[in-house]
Amino acid sequence: MSDRQPAILFSTLIGLSLAFVLAVSQGWVGAGAAVSNERVVADPIAYRLLTFADRGDGSVEVIDATLNRSLSVIHAGEGAFLRGVLRALTAERRTGGHGMSQPFELRKEAADRLILIDKATGREILLNAFGSENVAFFDQFLSAEPLLS
Repeated sequence: MSDRQPAILFSTLIGLSLAFVLAVSQGWVGAGAAVSNERVVADPIAYRLLTFADRGDGSVEVIDATLNRSLSVIHAGEGAFLRGVLRALTAERRTGGHGMSQPFELRKEAADRLILIDKATGREILLNAFGSENVAFFDQFLSAEPLLS
């Protein structure tokens, strides 16, 4: 195996993952209950309003929109699933003429259903449809303490 093959394989895997996230979020492939435009009616066990800010160094800051406090910084090269979801949702907001000021709602419901709701478009993504690692990655934001400034 040449020195470049692992990098090519990794890049291909990331690219395919992002393409899959986009395809499911746009309804191009049948993940069925994974993506919906209907409002979830169940009472949440926990929820948090989040905004995401791109930083100059390629990282993404996760912000508690209610407290206006940083919860986490996802450094460049990390959080590929989160970045893919945000790209798809941001593209949908642009297409619909929505700005980025309205927060997203991260909501946990019965049976550990974790849903990301785009408050601007009404789009809902059942994160459980994308595997336990991706659920755990988003779930950390529900219990995270704000970072010290």
